[in-house]
Amino acid sequence: MKVEKLLWEGHWERTEPFYGVSQPQLVLFFGSSDKLQAPSHYQELRDRFPSAHIVGCSTAGEILDDEVFDDSVVATAIEFDQVEVAV
Repeated sequence: MKVEKLLWEGHWERTEPFYGVSQPQLVLFFGSSDKLQAPSHYQELRDRFPSAHIVGCSTAGEILDDEVFDDSVVATAIEFDQVEVAV
């Protein structure tokens, strides 16, 4: 399994470490309600990961590693070795 973590605070930024995700099957994203009102966050993830299932929801605080963010969006792209994902 390979994982890529992203943080959006005005633009998408990959956080380290990067594990070589090239074609993730699943992208999970979480963000503040205000930030998720704009459809561009989803579209930017769709453009970046065109073959992935993308699932997200709103949250009161976005957690990335050991930090909590407010008014942001976090995403995790997951590429499985031998798993078929269905949403």
